[in-house]
Parts: sequence; structure tokens; C-alpha cells
Amino acid sequence: MGEMGGAGNACGSQMFQARDAPTYIPAMIACSVLFATEIVLYICWRQYYVYANNKKARQFPDLPEEERIKLAVLAAEQDQTDMQNP
Repeated sequence: MGEMGGAGNACGSQMFQARDAPTYIPAMIACSVLFATEIVLYICWRQYYVYANNKKARQFPDLPEEERIKLAVLAAEQDQTDMQNP
């Protein structure tokens, strides 16, 4: 988040120009577009995680939930990434 915050600070001073005062319409449009883009990216990110979790759950359809939890705890203790963790 640090790099994006820095990029936002650098761009923000360029978007809000004194000649556009007091309404700053171009800057408001740019900020609105960037916020909308951020929301769309968050939705896509969530959909990807739902897809990945469902794909992982389909790998072991007959495994009881209790056993899945036990395997997840074991994988966490082994410091596995999500890709390594079945």
C-alpha cells in the first residue's frame, strides 16, 4: 500500500490545479474514475478467491469438513503457501 499511497500523493497534486478552482471538475472526474476502477478490481479479486477456494474444495469432495480443518491446521504448521496447500 505504501507505493500506491505515494503514487496517489504524486498524482493528486497534479490533478487539483488552481485554474480549476473552486469546483475542480477534472480532478473530481479523475478521482471518481479511479475509485470506480478500484471497486471493480476488488470485485474481480474476490471472484478469483471464490473460484480458487471452490476449485480447491472440489479436489476432495468426499473429505469430511472436520478432516479438511485438520489438514488445514497441519498445512499452516508447515508454513505452506496457498498454492502448496492442497
